[in-house]
Amino acid sequence: MSDKKTAIYKPKDFSNFNLTFPEVDQLLDKIEVIKRRKIKDVDSQINYIDPLHHVKTLTNPVNHLIVGRRGSGKTSLLIKVIEEIRKTKGFVTIVDMQGKQRLNAELPLIEVLTYLFKDLKKVIENEKNWEPYLLRKSKTSYYRLKSLYFGLLNKDLWTNDIIENDKIFNSITSIINKLNLIKETPNDSNIIITKSSKDKIQTNKSIKSIIAFGADTKYLNLIQASAEASFVMSIDKETNSENNFEYSGKYSKQQALDELKYEIIDCLEVFYNKYKRPIFLILDDFYQIPIDNQPFIFQYLHDLNKETSGIAFSYKACLVPNRFKLNDDNNKILSHKDDFSTINLDREFCELEANKDLLFKILCSIDPKLDFTTAKINKLFNDVVVINDCIRASGALPRYFLDVFCHMVKFSKSENQTKIHKMVLSQVIREIKKSKDGLITEEAYLPDDQIRKLCTIIEDEVVHGLQTNVILYPHISFKENEDILNTLINLGFIHRIKENLMVQKINYVPLFIDMIFTHTKSEKMPKNFKDVKFWEQDGKVLLKCKVWEFDKEKINELTNVDIAV
Repeated sequence: MSDKKTAIYKPKDFSNFNLTFPEVDQLLDKIEVIKRRKIKDVDSQINYIDPLHHVKTLTNPVNHLIVGRRGSGKTSLLIKVIEEIRKTKGFVTIVDMQGKQRLNAELPLIEVLTYLFKDLKKVIENEKNWEPYLLRKSKTSYYRLKSLYFGLLNKDLWTNDIIENDKIFNSITSIINKLNLIKETPNDSNIIITKSSKDKIQTNKSIKSIIAFGADTKYLNLIQASAEASFVMSIDKETNSENNFEYSGKYSKQQALDELKYEIIDCLEVFYNKYKRPIFLILDDFYQIPIDNQPFIFQYLHDLNKETSGIAFSYKACLVPNRFKLNDDNNKILSHKDDFSTINLDREFCELEANKDLLFKILCSIDPKLDFTTAKINKLFNDVVVINDCIRASGALPRYFLDVFCHMVKFSKSENQTKIHKMVLSQVIREIKKSKDGLITEEAYLPDDQIRKLCTIIEDEVVHGLQTNVILYPHISFKENEDILNTLINLGFIHRIKENLMVQKINYVPLFIDMIFTHTKSEKMPKNFKDVKFWEQDGKVLLKCKVWEFDKEKINELTNVDIAV
């Protein structure tokens, strides 16, 4: 009999789950990876928490606006949507609009369209039984003899898939060349577009001509369009010679794009009819485009969607709230309700418990192999007060919450704590402040100095003056200073607790002053400072909050100084 004892597996005891468990460090490593995730990382599958079924909505081939503050999960949502679209054989082109903040609206649009048609071109190039016509011709010996045979005796050759691919391929190539020509044209120059009608090749040609034209002309007309050095729009008609016409006109870059629009529409339509694959154009970080340049791009892409049939083409754009513009000031064409389906990722900040549930589920979904549950996540925190502080510090935004969580774990462990402890909160908020200060220069729509002065006013008048972190901003005044306040909201310096609140028949916007104003200073907060728990009593605590707004003279002074500079 063997004396060896059989090892008995004992499952881990998670009843005292804390920061010393190795799963916690593994989770932090995973968070570092996904925080750097970009829209180009579409090949990596993700577990997206989707309580409102946004993924299913966005897989529909209609135009969508995806609206949410930085860190709300727009890119993660799109990665999941792209994964689902590809499962149904939909065709997806992805364009990251970051870095495309050009002076003229047509340049980002040209780049977007070029990305789209280069991707379409790859579909044809990847066809197993097809290669470009000139390459096929170079491989064929006695080509003209064969072309005579096929041209005269085998008429079916001209209707097969190879010929259809030739036509689409050369149409796409032609569009790409014309887009490049528009792009390379100096801004102060015009583009000459020649339009003409041409006689159809007559059949009373010699045998020699038939050999030259009979089979090849079907290709050569197509290839000529893609090889032209100048921008030529040709219309093939069967006309008498006396009715032939040709004329040229000078066009700006935007006008040239408009002229090209219907050629693009025809090409998208033919591609869809050939492959039966709806085309989805994904525009991540569209808000990076200067706001006055956005209407031209929106309306151009909307025309492509409207003029193609059925589900052939649609696009989806990622935006931040109140920083996008569908129409020119004097040209109201598009509407949110009629022309787009809008997905809003920003949740009501006042619903702190619901936000906690979602954020904890996101943590658990990062790596299912680690077997995290919301109960385990709860065990990592010292108490519910720390949990609520972490959610407020993050603005209830997923990306910021992941940052806050990682910092809280690391700083707590550095203090030899086995639980996430409130004692390190100020250290964490300082780290978050560094990130937000960096955004002032990168993504603010107001001058840096103006934003910093506005923050100083908030700190002096609200935090130290009123000694509170929640104020009621009169709705009328909010509308007057909308650009300023929405910029501060998008940067995360203040947070809109809910859309509006009626107090004694007056409409207010309740605002939470970010914790960077109350937890990053070396000096202690005023003795009578009131930390408002705005989520308590079903939000009724907001009714007793203090009213405040920016002084109009100070705002005018700031604005006038910036204009003068």
